[in-house]
Amino acid sequence: MPPAESKPDLKTWQKIVLIGLVLLIAAVLVVSVHAILVNLPVGADFYTFWLASRATFIDGINPYSSTVTMQSQLGIYGREAFAWEDQVAFAYPVYSLFILFPFAQMEYPWAESAWLVIHILILVSTIYLAFPKAPKWLGFSFLCFYPVVFGLILGNFAVTIAAILIVFFGFFIVREDSSKIFQVLIGILLAWMTAKPQFVWFFLLFIFLVAIKRKYWVLLASAGGVWVITFFLSFLVVPGWLGEWLGRIREYAGYVQSSPTISNLLAELHNPTLTRWGSWFIAGFCAALSIWLILLWWKNRFPDAKLFLWIGLVTYLFHPHGISYEQLSLLVPLLCWVGSSSKLGWKKNTLFWFLPIILSWLVFVVSKWYIPTADEWPLVYYFFLFIWIIIREQPKIVKTKQSIG
Repeated sequence: MPPAESKPDLKTWQKIVLIGLVLLIAAVLVVSVHAILVNLPVGADFYTFWLASRATFIDGINPYSSTVTMQSQLGIYGREAFAWEDQVAFAYPVYSLFILFPFAQMEYPWAESAWLVIHILILVSTIYLAFPKAPKWLGFSFLCFYPVVFGLILGNFAVTIAAILIVFFGFFIVREDSSKIFQVLIGILLAWMTAKPQFVWFFLLFIFLVAIKRKYWVLLASAGGVWVITFFLSFLVVPGWLGEWLGRIREYAGYVQSSPTISNLLAELHNPTLTRWGSWFIAGFCAALSIWLILLWWKNRFPDAKLFLWIGLVTYLFHPHGISYEQLSLLVPLLCWVGSSSKLGWKKNTLFWFLPIILSWLVFVVSKWYIPTADEWPLVYYFFLFIWIIIREQPKIVKTKQSIG
């Protein structure tokens, strides 16, 4: 039987028309969202980012200053924050604001609308591009998870980072794209990701090891070089920012009393000794198991997708627990595993994907109106789900050797 003919590439004019349609749809969505949000601003996290970027690039004000912090409190709370509340102060390195430079030129409702629409389009399009053989429902159904919806509404950087991780896994691991131009582009984004270290530390280690194992030297050089450049460029934008940022981190730890998710979950047993020693035991066990799994993976005896699942699980276990969008550290590896696997069948798709979507909203309802600590419960489900996949599931991973550069 002769091999199937590959579909011809789009012609230049077709690509131009397609890009034009996407831009037109994006513009219409931005205008529509703006009309809805203009009197109901909801992106609290994005407001803090936007205000800091506007202060830095437009007004020439230090984003860590008390003036900017007060403006943030008035914009979000409508008043000065109480001492025990989140002070909603800017607590990120200055180079995190570079990505917001275009949005700083806009008034807030327009900037928020554009940020929200762009991230919805980015999430859906990156999933389809990264996993072309995945089920067609995967991209849009990812937007149905409550943590994803909440992250989009708040406008938090975690959603941006999630999109970057999806691109990396899909293109550099599944599709094995090693084009130098693409490595440079992703390297720039990886350098920016370090602005949220508590969310990406283990993922960055995985990316570093993948780059060494597969000889993505341009990626490493790009990420390292851009990070150094933006780190020192930040001093030209805000002299002395490093000391002020570290001081802001100490302040943040003071008014946001947050423990790792696993500690909060163990605290439900109401035994402080068990919580303390249990957390340390689990930390030691996870560290030893992580080293062993990485060694197996390095020897090609453990799949990329399963190691990625484990990394997401450990990241969430020890992430300072605060808001549910942190569960993106679990959902992104799960998405990558489902997207890169061969057909799982409706039973496994229900168990691994659609049931977690329903549970995410159920937990939201319970934690919102009945049991405040219920937002930590998904860890139990994902723990057993991920362990099941790691130990028992052996689906064929669909490789797509294709370069876009």
